[in-house]
Amino acid sequence: GENAIGMTGSTEWVDGRNGNQPRFNTIAGNLIHHFGLYTKQSCAIFSAVACQNTIEDNILFHGPRALVNMNDGFGGNTHIKRNLLFGSMLETADHGPYNSWDRLPFITEVRDGTPSLVPAFNHLTQNLILPGGAEAPFSIDTDDGSNQVNATANVLLFSALWKTDFGGHSKSYSDNVVFCGSSFALCGAAVEMNDPSNFLWGNR
Repeated sequence: GENAIGMTGSTEWVDGRNGNQPRFNTIAGNLIHHFGLYTKQSCAIFSAVACQNTIEDNILFHGPRALVNMNDGFGGNTHIKRNLLFGSMLETADHGPYNSWDRLPFITEVRDGTPSLVPAFNHLTQNLILPGGAEAPFSIDTDDGSNQVNATANVLLFSALWKTDFGGHSKSYSDNVVFCGSSFALCGAAVEMNDPSNFLWGNR
């Protein structure tokens, strides 16, 4: 009745170079639904202090909150691709099927092989996302300092493409198809939407 799949690692304070994190895992071909029966801050797939994983070809639906939650930006280089997400946010209404936070930077070597607080990009590609109507106002919700997110070639129905707030930066949204009867869907609703580090192009 809680998170269906969880990946959680540990660090030495902010230093994540000890390798005690889930890495190089593949979560594929799962049908996950009706989770979060007792704990409402739960999701189908949860990642915290984990990186370099692949989440692909899953069907995720019917949850009280987000379906995929990235608790932090640790390391990066996680690929979320070809998933079907729908029926999220059934009991809350403040983000979307995909949600991320990044409230604390970590030192890793994922981005370019050298120690850095800057993670590699996480990638959302070729996903079909149906937020669930008014319950999920945003399809890709990157909150609280989230950065290094690349969303490309996703198909989104009935909800804004993106949201970024509270210091979010360095995100790329390109070649996504948004079916929504408002120009709001192409730009989302973000306090940092004019930040030049956030790129939007080719979305339609």
